[in-house]
Amino acid sequence: MNTESWNGPFIFLNNFDDKRGDFTSIEYDDEIGDFNMVYGKSAAKNPNIGGELYDMSGGRWRIISLEKIKEHPHKWWDIIGRSIDRDTGGLWTARYNLEPLAPLELDEVKTRIFRALDADRDVWRDDELVAGEAGTPISEEVVLAELKKRLDDAHDMAAIFQVLDQGYDFDDAVADGHAMPMSELRRREKEERRRR
Repeated sequence: MNTESWNGPFIFLNNFDDKRGDFTSIEYDDEIGDFNMVYGKSAAKNPNIGGELYDMSGGRWRIISLEKIKEHPHKWWDIIGRSIDRDTGGLWTARYNLEPLAPLELDEVKTRIFRALDADRDVWRDDELVAGEAGTPISEEVVLAELKKRLDDAHDMAAIFQVLDQGYDFDDAVADGHAMPMSELRRREKEERRRR
């Protein structure tokens, strides 16, 4: 199997850290198209080899190789990059070849996702929420705890995908009943400050 034949959303766990014993990067998308776009120079380093893809039914695959298929016309950033000696190697459509792996129990999938979220804060961090643009600032720890709670409450892979698909938008999550209201997040934040 390869990513050209992939249909639907995916979770990608990558950058296995031997010291941590787990993945340190997570990516989610509702389609594989952008995932199959690579820059030539990064493709040469094969940064996604060894990472794992998960589908909504619980299937799991390891990326074992990458093939560049088609180079796209150069864009303005490629031309500028070459002029300052930062050649990207051009943009390519690629195909990742996949090796099927045995499915994991749901709790193990959640544990892997939690560890990747701990290590890869840029994926879930809501700058506006943390900065307090919608009111009182909320700490990253509270935001992460709420996201983990919502993921932990998921009863199957489809529910995990639903939580990730919400894009960590707490207003939508509250309206859908998947997250607590901002007032409750703020109350928890105050409790956390008092404990310190």
